[in-house]
Amino acid sequence: DNDSVFHEKNINVNLTVLPANLAGIEYTKTKGYVVKDYPRIVEIVNGSGTLLLQSFEKSFEGDIIQSTMKKGQKIIIPAGYYSSFINTRQTTLVLLEIYSKNAEELYDLDDMNGMSYYVIRKNAKQEIVRNPIYKMVNKGRKVQWDNLLSQFNITLKTPVTKQILRKYEKFSWLFKTSDISI
Repeated sequence: DNDSVFHEKNINVNLTVLPANLAGIEYTKTKGYVVKDYPRIVEIVNGSGTLLLQSFEKSFEGDIIQSTMKKGQKIIIPAGYYSSFINTRQTTLVLLEIYSKNAEELYDLDDMNGMSYYVIRKNAKQEIVRNPIYKMVNKGRKVQWDNLLSQFNITLKTPVTKQILRKYEKFSWLFKTSDISI
């Protein structure tokens, strides 16, 4: 139990479990949410799936990222990006999310019926389809997460919680309001 250590270092740690299932034709997912001023780190503890990121709420213009995730992968989510994690496999997806205690999570996409894209199962295949409420949005782009992680000195093999606790000063960017570009 590291609660006192995390609290002392101003770290929030969330564990999210997404079961393998469909809700109609849509895969199970997290609600689209954002941390406005602080970046986040997410590590895939178990399973695999799809990540959708978008940098806008109602303007329909901005950055959209669609990415596959697998066990052991680490992802940096910049401040101001809405995220939704989707379990597209037949195993349970477990996510470990780390961010500053000063950060505030917001769920603002309810009036837009979620993210700009949905991940569905159609004719026994996975498809990413546009949310019809978003009139005109760009296609999502891919990101090389390993390249981004190396810029922030995050190693792939060691759990991110150990890395932060061992070399806290290297992760000072995680506890400051910042603009990280991906």
